[in-house]
Amino acid sequence: MSKPKVLILVVFIVCALILNGCGDSIQSVSQPTTTNVVITTTSISATIPATTPAFATSGQSQLTVSMAAIRKTNGEEIKMTVELARTSREQETGLMGRQSLPTDRGMLFIFPETGKYSFWMKDTPLALSIAFITADGKLVDIRDMNPLSEEIITPKAEHLYALEVTQGYFTQKGVKVGDVFKLG
Repeated sequence: MSKPKVLILVVFIVCALILNGCGDSIQSVSQPTTTNVVITTTSISATIPATTPAFATSGQSQLTVSMAAIRKTNGEEIKMTVELARTSREQETGLMGRQSLPTDRGMLFIFPETGKYSFWMKDTPLALSIAFITADGKLVDIRDMNPLSEEIITPKAEHLYALEVTQGYFTQKGVKVGDVFKLG
């Protein structure tokens, strides 16, 4: 390979690593991928047009993005986009390292079975609110979480899903315990 071609290749690799935060792949430099994902649980089932978020942090390069909504008890529907954290690795990484979260966007943790899953904010510089959601979509607890805190947040009730959003989002939108979350 000639020197100019090697130099161009080296510059490309360095730029890709910088854009990717020196992560373990260069995949996020390319355009987001699109697939269809079918998620089926006890009562929430949807076929979702899915994409990989371009701003995912290390350990999150394969997160699926889906449309979702929260139906308030007064019938009003709040539409949002959620990233799906389905695997143990995706859930352990969560929103760690993220410097921002776009408006009307969140991360939905999908657990393998109903239980009381606890959360903390270690290495997460964002102030977040979290809603714990049952298999039928009902919000059973909403809590605020402080940036970088190692306080363990355990919900009041068992749940199958947890939805993290920017702190204050639920209050601003009037979302309360008893409202219903719907994926897709």
